[in-house]
Amino acid sequence: MVERWLSAAESLYGRYIWGRYDIVFLPPSFPIVAMENPCLTFIISSILESDDFLIIDVIHEIAHSWFGNAVTNATWEEMWLSEGLATYAQRRITTETYGAAFTCLETAFRLDALHRQMKLLGEDNPVSKLQVKLEPGVNPSNMMNLFTYEKGYCFVYYLSQLCGDPKHFDSFLRAYIEKYKFTSVVAQDLLDSFLNFFPELKEQSVDNKAGLEFERWLNATGPPLAEPDLSQGSSLIRPVETLFKLWTTEPLDAVAAASSVDITKWRPFQTVLFLDRLLDGSPLPPEVVKKLSECYSSQLDTMNAEIRIRWLQIVVRNDYYPDFYKVRHFLEYQMSRMYTIPLYEDICTGTLKSFALEVFYQTQNQLHPNLRKTIQQILTQGLNPLTTTDTTAVATDTPTVVLEDKPSETANSAISLRDVNVSA
Repeated sequence: MVERWLSAAESLYGRYIWGRYDIVFLPPSFPIVAMENPCLTFIISSILESDDFLIIDVIHEIAHSWFGNAVTNATWEEMWLSEGLATYAQRRITTETYGAAFTCLETAFRLDALHRQMKLLGEDNPVSKLQVKLEPGVNPSNMMNLFTYEKGYCFVYYLSQLCGDPKHFDSFLRAYIEKYKFTSVVAQDLLDSFLNFFPELKEQSVDNKAGLEFERWLNATGPPLAEPDLSQGSSLIRPVETLFKLWTTEPLDAVAAASSVDITKWRPFQTVLFLDRLLDGSPLPPEVVKKLSECYSSQLDTMNAEIRIRWLQIVVRNDYYPDFYKVRHFLEYQMSRMYTIPLYEDICTGTLKSFALEVFYQTQNQLHPNLRKTIQQILTQGLNPLTTTDTTAVATDTPTVVLEDKPSETANSAISLRDVNVSA
């Protein structure tokens, strides 16, 4: 597979210049999903459980061989030059190897996550700019967020659409790589090269098109100024939307919803998109959560952690106690930040903070030191690690919750990793 992905990348962006390409799989406690280096990619071993996510994460790191390693952003304030371009290249590679429908499905999942993060941070948050300024109030670590990846991708995609044909844009990117190979660049280098490569677009002043000015793309806070057309993914996305509507339309017809589709035959990205939609709609009516559990909970137990984490968040946000023992089990065996942090945050915003403390004290010695510190922050101050301002400590204690440790089929399940905002 890796040779296939590298060949596709070379056909799009030119020769792979690093000689060889190796992957080293690291323990599940490795704090990020993946990290590219010339010749070598670090990948967390638990990602092997999730086929779709393994494909995306490895291809993303391969794309960095051109965008990030061959040509590098000159400052951390313009990390989107690496991540936005690599995300665009990743999706061109997946389109060539797996088709447009798969790429659109993955993009829909990521853009949903982007809007979720924007809701969390606020549209006027300075870290939602592409050209983030390292000024008072901006935590440099918060620049590793979905705006860097997905807003950056949307801008690059917009540039490709100005060309009228993505293959023309591929030609530009090959020329861009050749011109700036082994150097560091700023956004103006990319944009000047783009306008010089397409003089007809320069004559049309596309960089100053009302509402879509390049400067506004770079420096305005909030969502992308334009998003890609994902209609080519309708064959995979529409069934998800249909099932979500069946489960959330009143009055609930649980029999019709449960029998409408077999989610075990879906792609993982379809299942996580469905669960994300339910998560966004939580809290749900108690009857809906009960029927969802009866229909899907045992099936989800056998799926990868990308899927299980989302069901467990639904359980927590809806106070669905019959499945709460699975939350305990998951946190006792899952050591990756992209799973533990969302669960701890959700538990601590409810009335079960003492439960979170109990599980943390049982597992803290197994956690990566940085992750342990972040969870301690969540537990002691109620902080969200993505926000840039402190919140007051929670003063109210809740009684200890005793949860039955039921036998579970998931006892020997493999561990995976959720790649949302800490991959590189």
